[in-house]
Amino acid sequence: AEFAANRLHARMVAPLREAHALITLTPALARLHDGAGSNVAARVAASTLPQAALSSAFRRLVASKTPPAARRAGQGMVSTLAHQNAAVLSPGALPPTPVKLVTTTQLRNAARSAAGAPDTFHTHVALTDVQRRIVDTALPQRLARRVAVVDVIRPKPLAWPTPPPLTGPVTATARFHLRVTFGDGARVNANLGVQSTPRFTQPLAAWLDPAFLLAGVDLPPDTAGLLEVNSAFVEAIMIGANHELGRELLWRGIPLDRASTLLTRFFETRVSSAPRDMISIATWDGSSALGSHLATGERTVLVLRSRLVTHLNETAIFLTKAEPDGAFRRPGTTQVLPLFRGLAGLDTAYFGFDVKPEDLASDPGWYIVIQELAGAVRFGLDESGPEVMNTWNVLAWPMVAITGGYIAAAAKQPKPLQPKGLVWGTDSAQMAGIVLQRPVRLSIHTSLLLPEKR
Repeated sequence: AEFAANRLHARMVAPLREAHALITLTPALARLHDGAGSNVAARVAASTLPQAALSSAFRRLVASKTPPAARRAGQGMVSTLAHQNAAVLSPGALPPTPVKLVTTTQLRNAARSAAGAPDTFHTHVALTDVQRRIVDTALPQRLARRVAVVDVIRPKPLAWPTPPPLTGPVTATARFHLRVTFGDGARVNANLGVQSTPRFTQPLAAWLDPAFLLAGVDLPPDTAGLLEVNSAFVEAIMIGANHELGRELLWRGIPLDRASTLLTRFFETRVSSAPRDMISIATWDGSSALGSHLATGERTVLVLRSRLVTHLNETAIFLTKAEPDGAFRRPGTTQVLPLFRGLAGLDTAYFGFDVKPEDLASDPGWYIVIQELAGAVRFGLDESGPEVMNTWNVLAWPMVAITGGYIAAAAKQPKPLQPKGLVWGTDSAQMAGIVLQRPVRLSIHTSLLLPEKR
């Protein structure tokens, strides 16, 4: 590698000089170092050469492959950089001066021929305070900039980093392990070479038919219930899926490590710190029971069948521990978010919590809280309301007139005892404030969902 690098340097880099070297090596200026220890990009930035002069757009604008007449006139990338480096402004050939145009030369000659005129002609420009401060600041900076220096330096010889000392015998496999790291995606087998050990994070439950997830459970509409994870069933499906997926990958010619566990998640989780549902199968004890290797085993699962399932993105569902409130109880402030969740049909969803079923039966128990998000705006009327309407919040459909399926605002004008500045039928803004629905929170104590103690 060192010999090839020296040959390429001698052929392609060493013959370059000044502007040619700067143009060719522009992409690598930050990695080229001069004898003073700094890189070439820093020296160019401190020079009179503008940063934009080496940009790709400027190189295309003044490319060296211009017409011959332009190159003979001194234009082109190389000449442009040389003039910029020497701080020489060369705007190019000027157009011919119109005959009737009064020039500064004509004014200077006319002033000199006048009686008592000075030998020199000056033009005075009045600067504002802001302009004077800009000139006073920019002039020292301009004078302090140095000419850019382009150095083509011979590259240092390449060398492998010194590997750490080996603890065992010095073999080619051991040295390969020190230099190449595969991470969790592969490993090196002494007899079979490199073997793949992929990991699939997709939840297996998303690929199964909902009938397998809630087999034997028939919930009526608008019902909530509590279940328990069948660890043996989940683990059996995970083992079978890993076996069949491994056979498929081996048949397709992938050098798979047969001891690897490809699928480790059964449920969908939205918690970044959630552990894998199942540990590696290769680490199992032969005497362990089926279902004892799941991180989510024997956990509480809330099953909800309702039209609310279609609005889960606007709803928060969590567990909270109950607190005594005199002779009653109320939801506490501690919240336990779902560890995993998923759909088991169009109107059925399940939520798994990191709480054991026996803990739910303890006193004072737990609440399952279903609440609307405060930012999810919703408009409408209640199905039914009280006889006396105190505020607009209890406005119901029987209190308004309906014509053709729409509210007839002028036919019937309800008015609460405390309107709070909102008047029925005034404009769309006040009507929106009247029918705006407040967020609702529903708390269900787990004792209502658990079987009775015998």
